[in-house]
Amino acid sequence: RLPSNLAVTWRAEDRAMASTLRDISKGGAFILSDKPPSIGTRVDVQLRDRDDTPVRITSVVSWVREDGARGFGVQFRPTDRETAARLHAVV
Repeated sequence: RLPSNLAVTWRAEDRAMASTLRDISKGGAFILSDKPPSIGTRVDVQLRDRDDTPVRITSVVSWVREDGARGFGVQFRPTDRETAARLHAVV
């Protein structure tokens, strides 16, 4: 994982939030949040690539941190090759 300070929006269940990625890899990321979704929740993450174009990635919450830097870890599950390639270019 690489340290990050990328702006991100995410949507889970009935809420949409703006936040920050604290770290990112080709397989997932840690997203800061005072009210993280539960483990196993599907989360649609949107970040911007180097051209400032939105990249939307389907993800699943794999762990939650309740102390210190509160937030949650997601595992990326790109739905197509183009999205995976764009994600890898961001990382």
